[in-house]
Amino acid sequence: MRLILAALAIVALCSCAAKEVHTDPGLADDVVLLRALDRAVDQAGCRNQAEFQFAGSPHLRTSRFWQAIARRGLNNSGFALWLEQLRENDRAARAGEISCLGDQGAHQLLETLAPGSGVGLAELAEQSAQRLLEADRLRGRENLADLARVTVPDDYSLLLRTLGLYPLARIPFVFGVHNAYEMRREWFRQPLSELVMLDQTHEVGPPAGRIDSEAEIAEILTAAAANPLGVPLPDAGQARALVEYFAPIFQQEELSVVDHWGEVKVEGDRILIGAERVVYYYLDHLLVEGQPLLRLNYLVWHAGRDGEVVPWFERGWLDGVTYGLVLDPRGRPLIASTMNNCGCYLQYYPVVDRVVKKEERIDLLVPQELPSLQPGERIAVTMTSGWHQVVRMAGAEAIGAKQYRLQPYNALGRLSRPDGRTRNLFDDRGVLRGTERAERFFFFGMGIPSVGSMRQRGHQPVTLLGRQHYDDPELLDDSFRFKDF
Repeated sequence: MRLILAALAIVALCSCAAKEVHTDPGLADDVVLLRALDRAVDQAGCRNQAEFQFAGSPHLRTSRFWQAIARRGLNNSGFALWLEQLRENDRAARAGEISCLGDQGAHQLLETLAPGSGVGLAELAEQSAQRLLEADRLRGRENLADLARVTVPDDYSLLLRTLGLYPLARIPFVFGVHNAYEMRREWFRQPLSELVMLDQTHEVGPPAGRIDSEAEIAEILTAAAANPLGVPLPDAGQARALVEYFAPIFQQEELSVVDHWGEVKVEGDRILIGAERVVYYYLDHLLVEGQPLLRLNYLVWHAGRDGEVVPWFERGWLDGVTYGLVLDPRGRPLIASTMNNCGCYLQYYPVVDRVVKKEERIDLLVPQELPSLQPGERIAVTMTSGWHQVVRMAGAEAIGAKQYRLQPYNALGRLSRPDGRTRNLFDDRGVLRGTERAERFFFFGMGIPSVGSMRQRGHQPVTLLGRQHYDDPELLDDSFRFKDF
């Protein structure tokens, strides 16, 4: 095995030396093994790009939030926890990537890298990653500065903005965004009956939750944040309880086949939306006045975007909506948001009386406050037919509503195929291939490659006027000041 890895090491170290964060010579075999696995994953089209992998530390994957935490400076215990979170990011991503290779592909790679090792490919990779992680721990914080300096690449292209004469091209876009957002504000001032056909609007609610009191929610958030970083890190059971408790009702006006939403499935080489109603969820974090806050994200996937009211350049295969809810340190809702899964049409709904100040920006859309809920009520998100624009947030009871199934977002990276392998919904750019829209040909000057395509978390630009992503840790601080916080 060492002869094989030594040969691979010469190639790997020569080709990657310029991008190293660090490489411990005593652990070269482990670095090379993980890089060889990464190359096989890339060649098979199995890469999961939700988090960013350090070039010199292939056992760690980070995000914009975790890099912001690192740049604040960490003590020894904080650094250890930070490392473990980055390791967990990589562990979860690799599980899906190895599954995507399939049994035969994984076995062939294993025989190439470590013939006769007696363990599976996933275990072999985990062993190497753990040795690298232990070396990081032993070094303590001496390499934190190098790791903290790494910036997660954004999803804007300077080349496209240069070719598109961005400083000039953005001028008409300013007016376009202003008009589009004024139209949406007007929607929220109109009666709902003027926006959707109520008798053709069907609601689907979440399954019953395991907890039903605000006190229990507060206990979970307090316990989850009791760590050296003060970051709410609920375990799997706690996360599921939070997701169930705050899960919304989705009200969809259904006038066309593209309005059907549900489970994302693979059939042959095609991605389709199955009959079962499924909502995908994940948890992430934002910073508000330096305080790490937990955000719950719920996604629905539609069969497409089409219809007379839909701009022709936005029409295409697959569509979807993300509902996000940020919790304050006591587990109370602070602000909600919705957007289409391309990162388009981001709208905010702050809780009543929680916002002290709102920045006056053309690309900041706050059409409604989040309503207070009565006992037994949930937030109901109402979406139009065809365009799937959110036009109302209201309190409602899910009495008699059909139920959807809650599914972790990571399932989208491990969609089952008929041959026993799995596939990632997104490509190595974090884009869902086949969902390209015509707008990419004349909006390219705003700098977003394949603008309008459905995108993976971590790769969702949310503005054409500047640079901002849905997962930017300062997303809220850039626009709001809150009270009673």
